[in-house]
Amino acid sequence: MTLNTANCASISWNRKGVPVPFMRSRTQLFKRLFVDGSPEQISREMDRLKHGHSILDDMRGQLKLLRLDVGAGDRSRLDLLTTSIREAERMLQQDEAWVAKPKPEVDAQEKDFARHNNWVESQEKWYRLIQLALQTDSTRVITYGLGEQNNNGVPGLEIGHHDASHHGKNPEKIEQFARYEEKEYEKFSKFLSQLAETDEGNGSLLENTQVLLTSNLGDASAHASSNLPTFLAGGGFQHKGHLAFDGEKNYPLSNLFLRMIQRFDINIDRFGTSTSVLSELG
Repeated sequence: MTLNTANCASISWNRKGVPVPFMRSRTQLFKRLFVDGSPEQISREMDRLKHGHSILDDMRGQLKLLRLDVGAGDRSRLDLLTTSIREAERMLQQDEAWVAKPKPEVDAQEKDFARHNNWVESQEKWYRLIQLALQTDSTRVITYGLGEQNNNGVPGLEIGHHDASHHGKNPEKIEQFARYEEKEYEKFSKFLSQLAETDEGNGSLLENTQVLLTSNLGDASAHASSNLPTFLAGGGFQHKGHLAFDGEKNYPLSNLFLRMIQRFDINIDRFGTSTSVLSELG
């Protein structure tokens, strides 16, 4: 499941580099996960999905005809489209199975996620929704994109997030930037506490969930993408607190990803640009 409040097209891609569709609406996600549709609604949705299958069938036929008239270079582009159609077909099949499936009952209502006064409240609502999705096993993997925030309605914030992050070493802007991060980590800490307080019989939800928080910039003011700040919680790791590495000869982040993948008992020894497994986690 991909959720995105950031001002970008996507935060997840498949192995072919195609963006994974994402959701921006909390209420729509709540209805999808926890509200049973009426027989009429289910019938309309199934008709819509069948129409989607028909469109994909037409596209597949057109690609077969195109393949006869293009060169090798264009065939690779057609292969990418074919892969996208295949993935869209799988998503439609998953949606068909989900539409008629009885939804789990949760101690929440759609209205709980509808409105918010500022981004701090919005972020808290998103975390609560994510916790419910994991708790009910409605999904096993979630990516959640946090975008730049504004200072509207948030006490203590006097300038926008973007302005504060591109501080140029200005002490006043750095202080504002720290306030943004403090509020973000307050909500993130509450989210981790919610997971830790959710008992799953074989441990807490936090112990059974790997939670990774990171950024695409190590120094936003300089737009530097090296030495990224990274926070990993839960997942059954023997966490050792803060780990600092050589800033000049740092590990690729893929080393951490490889360690996380192996935690799922997936036996691979390489991922992306990884050079080894990040063993310092324990």
